[in-house]
Amino acid sequence: MNKHIIFDNYDPDDYREGAIESLLENCNYSAAADIPESEIYDEINFMMGIYWDDERRMMENYFDGKMLLVCGNVGRWNGNFAAGKIIDYSELWKCWADCDYISIYDEGGHFYIKASHHDGTNHFEVKILTEKGAEIYERWENYCSRWEDLNEREVHERLWKNAKYSHIPHYAREVFGCKTR
Repeated sequence: MNKHIIFDNYDPDDYREGAIESLLENCNYSAAADIPESEIYDEINFMMGIYWDDERRMMENYFDGKMLLVCGNVGRWNGNFAAGKIIDYSELWKCWADCDYISIYDEGGHFYIKASHHDGTNHFEVKILTEKGAEIYERWENYCSRWEDLNEREVHERLWKNAKYSHIPHYAREVFGCKTR
């Protein structure tokens, strides 16, 4: 399966070569060895910030107006715990709130988020609710559904498993034209 990295800051050294090239082109350095490490890391942080802003805008443009079903687990100091939520894009950041490292990627049309902090790592997959799925969820929230006896996790599972109610985003294909095989 094709994996398309949307954003990843787990290894800042992945940006090192680009940072050095940028500093050589835009500053008065004649060789990479002349550039102080602190300046290289400042440039890496600057580049990652620009990259993150660009990717965040593209995700917002794609997901805006869609209801998202986010399922996975949250890593905490006392173990990993199942997690799930139905949100709009404006709340997606909560998946990586208080995290130092984030990896967002599309693999075969599936949209994944991995986010680490000092207590553990959160792992999530994101699906888009269909109009029918959003309608069923709204009725369930208002106790007007044949699913009203189900708890939230059970509702998420039913929405997740049925293509009439949710689907994978195919983000890389739709935004970047990547093939998802």
